[in-house]
Amino acid sequence: MLRALRAGFPEATIGVTGPVAHLIAPGPWVDHLLPPPPPWPLWPNWLRSIRRGEFELALILPNSFQSALAIRLTGVPRRIGYATDGRSWLLTTALPRSKGVHQAQAYVGLLSPLSIVAPACALDYPVRPQAEAEAGRLWEKVGLGQRPTAGIHLGAAFGPSKLWWPERYAQLADRLRSRHGVDVVFLGSPGERRLWQNVAERLDHPAPSLVGQDRLEILPALLRRCRVLVSGDTGAMHLAAAVGVPVVALFGPTDPRLTHPLGEGHTVIWKQVPCAPCFLPRCPIDHPCMGQISVEEVEAAVARAFSR
Repeated sequence: MLRALRAGFPEATIGVTGPVAHLIAPGPWVDHLLPPPPPWPLWPNWLRSIRRGEFELALILPNSFQSALAIRLTGVPRRIGYATDGRSWLLTTALPRSKGVHQAQAYVGLLSPLSIVAPACALDYPVRPQAEAEAGRLWEKVGLGQRPTAGIHLGAAFGPSKLWWPERYAQLADRLRSRHGVDVVFLGSPGERRLWQNVAERLDHPAPSLVGQDRLEILPALLRRCRVLVSGDTGAMHLAAAVGVPVVALFGPTDPRLTHPLGEGHTVIWKQVPCAPCFLPRCPIDHPCMGQISVEEVEAAVARAFSR
């Protein structure tokens, strides 16, 4: 969406705000990184910082009421977003939400009132040299070299319903190393350290871990060093696709038709059990959607990715 916006308005000043906006700004499509919205009691200072930019147009990607209210209070005169969550009156252009389209296509759809026609959705991400250098040092620190490496990303901020079983991650890592001669590295945020410990206790042989060290600023550079990534439906999955790494994506409570990794060479494993997709962060029953994903089929998918 940002790439198409820049092509449509090459002379415009473009700013972005949000919790992960620092991953893309400043960059080829964005001029300014704006501070992310704080908790609502601290909004006055944030509103003043946006007003100082004298922006004429806002594209509101989240579908929440709060995001539309925040932009309305900034005083930006033209506000485009989807008519969701009872917020149409806060927008100057409230678009009807198309059901069943990929999330990336929904973002691109915000450009339609501007008469900007975007090309087919594809991701790319320019890895910054400083991130590449730091990732290289971290890679060597945990003993990884030039051998083919599979990344396994643990966890998901959404909730435990997206998580595969620790013993299956451990079995997968052991099989990839013993049967396919592949190095394995585990990735994840600081919040996944306990999950990593559960996995580590079940490994037949120790494996390197960057869990808690692979902060967002260097994660794209780390992912680019992997030949394939095994991941749930997470932001890491999309970052891997954006830097050209094939993904074996394990979907459970969410719908891959809406958020599958974009590009070629990816494999989505999704068991369409009767209760899926439920979009619940915690499974109220016995987690059949993730439980039916076997180690054998994930191993086979990773092997196919390496053979390509």
